[in-house]
Amino acid sequence: MTFSPLGGLLKFFAKEIGNKGGRIVAKDIQAAESSFRWTHAEKIADLKNDVGLSPSYVKELIDDSTKVEDLDKIYRYLSKPTNHYDKSMLHGLYQKLMNKVIEVDQSATLKEMIRVFKEKGMSMVDHLDYFV
Repeated sequence: MTFSPLGGLLKFFAKEIGNKGGRIVAKDIQAAESSFRWTHAEKIADLKNDVGLSPSYVKELIDDSTKVEDLDKIYRYLSKPTNHYDKSMLHGLYQKLMNKVIEVDQSATLKEMIRVFKEKGMSMVDHLDYFV
């Protein structure tokens, strides 16, 4: 099947318009997605009113948390009876939550120790007296 020169030209323009239009639409979609991205703090604040979130989303919130207060809010969310998680799922989420609390607490303790060392110029012996 052969095209006339005009048909070939129209086909070329249609392809270019499609490519350019596709790039414009893709940019618009990316801009819309970036405007709807929530911060971790906003996600944690919304837990107060949310129910029935997927366990993978809750695990993601636990992993992204760096404050014990955020983890406490997740714990309160998991305690809602309206979430309808089964016992094994709750056990797994609670275990992950407790491990993260320990990790965050240890990190905070280590940061405090480093701060004290820097501010007071403490030695290891002084450290034992101060923290133990």
